[in-house]
Amino acid sequence: MTMLRKIASFLLEWSRFPANLAKLWSFMNDPRILPYTGDPANTRSRALAWLDQIVWLIRHREVNEFYYLYRLDGRDRADLSSYIGYEEFRKLRDRINFNRHLAASRNYSILLRDKFVFNKYMESIALPVPPTIALIERGSVRWAGECGPAPLSSLYDPHRPDFSSYCKYVYGECGEKIFRMIKQGDIVTLDDRRMTENELATALDGVFFVQREVRQHPELDSFYPLTTNTLRLYTVMTRRGPELFYGIMRFGANGNRVDNWAIGGIIIKVDITTGELATEGYFKPEYGGVVTAHPATGRPFAGYRPPFFSESAALAKETHQFFHGIRHIGWDIAITADGPVIIEGNDNWEISVMQALDRRGWKQWMYENSSPEPR
Repeated sequence: MTMLRKIASFLLEWSRFPANLAKLWSFMNDPRILPYTGDPANTRSRALAWLDQIVWLIRHREVNEFYYLYRLDGRDRADLSSYIGYEEFRKLRDRINFNRHLAASRNYSILLRDKFVFNKYMESIALPVPPTIALIERGSVRWAGECGPAPLSSLYDPHRPDFSSYCKYVYGECGEKIFRMIKQGDIVTLDDRRMTENELATALDGVFFVQREVRQHPELDSFYPLTTNTLRLYTVMTRRGPELFYGIMRFGANGNRVDNWAIGGIIIKVDITTGELATEGYFKPEYGGVVTAHPATGRPFAGYRPPFFSESAALAKETHQFFHGIRHIGWDIAITADGPVIIEGNDNWEISVMQALDRRGWKQWMYENSSPEPR
């Protein structure tokens, strides 16, 4: 059966080849990716870029949407074969994270993938997370600390305490369906827009988790005050326990209320030894190019060290101990005036970020750390 599944998966991937060719044509003619190309004198020809993409498509059965972000169009580029494609990475990642306890038939990923479950679990073991306010589902509200559901209209009850929060789709990824929700008396706003009860019910179609907003450190406000700017720290479980293997700083931009790279945020590599930011920050290709300072405030990135970095790294490693069934985790950590607070953990981390920031492939590292049990 395993061989049949592999054959079926292979045939399915190749059946998408015509659609991927059309996608490649659109990508290669998209002007939004051009800011990454750098010095024209050090750029490979357009024909060679096309050849690279065709080779990648045949090898990985997918379009390399990070071709320019990886600077693979440069004459001094790293070896193309050292990079790992998304589907290959995803299969390895899931095999590692989902199958570590096959003998016991356990899959621990739900502890991270359901944001409500994650927050309640973290609260139960007294690890720092923003307090849970409520769970909203099918027009009803389950308030933290109360038994039974209440109607959606209870959000508009002036006798209930006011709050500022983030309301998140519990299974969302990459910034999907995240709203800044504020309750003041009998007024409820989503992303600064006042909502009627019917409008709110329509916007929150699904299961949503309401988490109290964190007040970030004033230093991070000075970069971009409209969102909670977070550290993303990556840990891997080894025989010696969890170890930190990468870090990035994320800033919101362009009026966004969340800092996710997938919807227009900026990412900057963090030196995990010193905590210092690198010189360059990157937008995702469709949102911009390379920047050395935040476009909203002009604050440069180079050498900046976020407050409580050492404490954040220690917290990420300590927290991973309580998620022993998951080998690789990316932690989103907010920095307050009192120290770090974990916003969420992600088993679905993206290796494309490392390959882009380092301008080198991470394929070898991924395979060296792909055994289900830690080394």
